[in-house]
Amino acid sequence: MTDRKTQDPGAAPRPEEARPEEKGVEKEAEAERSLEELQAEVETLRDHLLRAKAEVQNVLKRSEREKSEIAQYAIAGFA
Repeated sequence: MTDRKTQDPGAAPRPEEARPEEKGVEKEAEAERSLEELQAEVETLRDHLLRAKAEVQNVLKRSEREKSEIAQYAIAGFA
C-alpha cells in the first residue's frame, strides 16, 4: 500500500505551478488581439490618408483647369 503522505510531492504539477504558463498564454493571446486591432486601425487610417491625398490632388487639378479656362474666356472677350 502507498501512503499519500509518502508520495513524491514534486511528481504531480500543482495548480499554482500551471498558472504562470496560463497567464503567459493569456497575455500572448491578448497581445496578438491587440496587435491585430492596431493593424486594422493602421490600414483604416492609411486608406483615409490616401483618399484625402487623392482629393487634394483632384482639387488642385480642378482649380488649375478652371484658372486656365477663366484666363481663356477673359482673353476671348477682348479679341
